[in-house]
Amino acid sequence: AVPAGTTSILFNLTIAGTAGSFGALAVTSASVGSAPSSSTINWSGPGQILANGTTSACDGTRSVKIWVVAGTAGVSSTEAILDVIGYTL
Repeated sequence: AVPAGTTSILFNLTIAGTAGSFGALAVTSASVGSAPSSSTINWSGPGQILANGTTSACDGTRSVKIWVVAGTAGVSSTEAILDVIGYTL
C-alpha cells in the first residue's frame, strides 16, 4: 500500500498484447485534466510486450491516470500493468 502523504510513485509500466501499427500511453497524477503531450511508453506494432520504469506525481488520494496519447482510434490498443515499486513522501 502507498501511504498517506505520498506525492509521487516509482513504478514499472508493462504493456502486452499491443494492437495496431503504433500507440503510446502516458501516466500522470489523476488530478491532471487533459492528456499530456509526452508519453511514458510507446509501441510500434502488434503483439509486443514492453516495459518502462519511471516516476509520476500522484494526487491527494495517491491516484494516477493512464492516458492513451497516440494511436489510431479503434485500431490501437493494449493491456497495461502498473506495478508500484516505491514512493516519495
